[in-house]
Amino acid sequence: MALCNGWTTGVEKAQNLLIAMEGAAAETVRGLTAGKDEDYDLIWENLSRRFGHIDEPEGAKRRFDNKKQLESETIEVFEQGLRTVFRVAWPTGDPKSKENDSMLHCRFIDGLFNPGSGAGQNIQTLGNCLQRILAGSPHGVKFFPI
Repeated sequence: MALCNGWTTGVEKAQNLLIAMEGAAAETVRGLTAGKDEDYDLIWENLSRRFGHIDEPEGAKRRFDNKKQLESETIEVFEQGLRTVFRVAWPTGDPKSKENDSMLHCRFIDGLFNPGSGAGQNIQTLGNCLQRILAGSPHGVKFFPI
């Protein structure tokens, strides 16, 4: 837009950007000025802090695919973290849909810390956690207590 309109300096870009904003964006930059070239970058910094980045879901998808349970992390904390990253990666996705439900289960199991490596994970805790995860599963899968 700036290129098409011939706005070359940061001051011109900042002035026109501030004028064009409405609603929540305008509220976010209220009080900012367009007197220096650096103000343009400051406006974008405030907007990205408020609204996030356009590629945020893509980054969250990468974090989801690479998420592993830390040695010091409980299974419950790992499960919650995985669900949180899922919601950011697929903001309109239904976690209870068959495809997403399966993806969450696979990532959870693949990301678990290896109990044999000295972490001392409790098998009963794992069974309870899996049972809780699958309790609302539309697939009717149930775990039996160990």
